Amino acid sequence: MLRHAFALLLVSILAACATPPTVDVSRQMLWDKFGHHSLDDLLLAWGPPTAETTLTTGARMVTYTRAVIQNGGGVDTSDYNCKASFLAPAPSYKIENVSLDGNAGACSELASGHTGTTIYSAPPQPIFFAPVRAY
Repeated sequence: MLRHAFALLLVSILAACATPPTVDVSRQMLWDKFGHHSLDDLLLAWGPPTAETTLTTGARMVTYTRAVIQNGGGVDTSDYNCKASFLAPAPSYKIENVSLDGNAGACSELASGHTGTTIYSAPPQPIFFAPVRAY
């Protein structure tokens, strides 16, 4: 029984270290989910976009972002981010183009619907007190 528990733990650790899908795979996931669907479907699923614009042709473009910031204990570093843009031409406003720009990990999270920014902070440093000697 202990051997099975150890094997399950090992598989869980290895799965956590798995390489995320490529940006192209994440883009295809978004296309499969939202391509040729109404822009309203995307807005209802993901909420307000990071940016939205109407082009001179009447087409609408909405953009969502995903960023993860890791605070390494004094220096903030944005380790990875991704931007997804969806183009929906007028008058149907059906999504006809999806583009992704960023790194694989963030684009994979964005393709799963995780938008916005997540901040991970380093735990506070422990405070050590020197022992007081009584003389």
